[in-house]
Amino acid sequence: MKLLLRLIQIIIILSPLLLLAWLFNLNFVPSGVLARGFDFSRPSPYVDYLVPAERVTGVQSGDGERFQEILQDPVYFHAHLPSNFDELTVGLKFKPDEQTLLEFGPMMNEEAWQYDLRPLWNELIEELNWPYVEEGGARLYQKNANFSSVSEFLNNMPALDRVGVYDYDLKTDFQVLEYAAMNEAREYEIYLRGYHQFLTYIGDGERLDYTFYIQDMNRGEGADPVVINLYKENVLVESLIIPDGELWRGEHEGSKVREIKFVKDFLTSGVYKIEFKVPADIFIRKIKTPQQKLVIINTVFLGDEVGYRESEKTQELFTNSNYVMAETFHADGTQNLETSGGVIRVSESHREFYKEFESTGELARVYSPQGDIKITGNGLFAWDRGLYFNPYPIKLDANSDLDRQGVDYLITGYKPAQKIGDWYVAEQTFDLAPIPKDYGTIKFSISAPGVSRRQAAPAIAEINLRFEREEITWENGYEIIKKYFYKALGRVL
Repeated sequence: MKLLLRLIQIIIILSPLLLLAWLFNLNFVPSGVLARGFDFSRPSPYVDYLVPAERVTGVQSGDGERFQEILQDPVYFHAHLPSNFDELTVGLKFKPDEQTLLEFGPMMNEEAWQYDLRPLWNELIEELNWPYVEEGGARLYQKNANFSSVSEFLNNMPALDRVGVYDYDLKTDFQVLEYAAMNEAREYEIYLRGYHQFLTYIGDGERLDYTFYIQDMNRGEGADPVVINLYKENVLVESLIIPDGELWRGEHEGSKVREIKFVKDFLTSGVYKIEFKVPADIFIRKIKTPQQKLVIINTVFLGDEVGYRESEKTQELFTNSNYVMAETFHADGTQNLETSGGVIRVSESHREFYKEFESTGELARVYSPQGDIKITGNGLFAWDRGLYFNPYPIKLDANSDLDRQGVDYLITGYKPAQKIGDWYVAEQTFDLAPIPKDYGTIKFSISAPGVSRRQAAPAIAEINLRFEREEITWENGYEIIKKYFYKALGRVL
């Protein structure tokens, strides 16, 4: 009895030290590695269940696993950092069902709704039986084995319209032959709503010169700043940031149309990306430029005109996409889109309508009789055939068909998923520094494009996290603890 009492006394005396040691290990993790798993059997302090509820099933049981199924795209989960770390590896255990493509990644920009999506499952590559060679983390599949190495392929690049790319940054020095700069600018009426990405081409000695005529509709809460970024080969070249107040000065209804000049001299010739990074309240009403090549990447949101124009604004687009999805967000936006492959009947709001195009080698046409429609594809869009150009190889997505698209070569960094019984496992590692963290919480998206149309139900059974940073030793311990203390303090303040 005395021994037991003595033991209890020792535990009481040591408990503050034990608690301190536990908190130190939790917050500083001397080993530098903390692994935590979530198997959907019970709530976890590190990972939440998949949401929103209307796009996923509740937790189900089968094959010795507990899991949620994805019914609509996209879905989300939140990861909670126990303290400051440098890297996060996220591994998912999943079943793809009939879904051809699954990707996931963290939110990088909340305003633009941008995620760093990485491969989870690509059925086309998983089942591709072409011969391949590997080098430096890249795998080159060839319909006919014409190249003995990845290096040989990169040094003797075939025509880009025969090359497919997935999860690989293929460097190409695209040049427009016999390009001559224009002296006078042209004006284009193109009613675009919110975030867009453009590609343009700059010739030798040519100035990049754009004037955007924009309007703030002031329908949503909060400020509406305008950010325009210029990139070459994904490297930021120039940035223009205009706070909300400098343009609109407290206007609460649809503002006046204002001009924004975006000019850059002394650029090397080649392809540039212009990122028009704005909330959905901002509309581009007109673009003026002397540049002869200008296309929109992947998504065109033709702004709604209800209540703001006496007549409806028609718009014709040309695209190399092999499909389009169309969606309107207002009942007044329902319409019949004319396309090269027939009519897309957008018969209700908040629903995606899908249309595939035959591979003819020609640009597909999409005609909207009234605007107020979001059109998404897997290629480039131009509102004038003369503006169209394509400096890219063919990028694979959930709707890709190598034969139909004329692809003879596929280069990818995709690593086939590991099969464990009837399930698959894949993981990706993320640098935590650029990822927004809302009080230590990171929002992840799981993308399953076209899942509802295919009536597929991919399942997620595990979400495993591995947090990593430098190991704490006697030599570096003070500096590391100080660094992460100030990081944590900055996050709180």
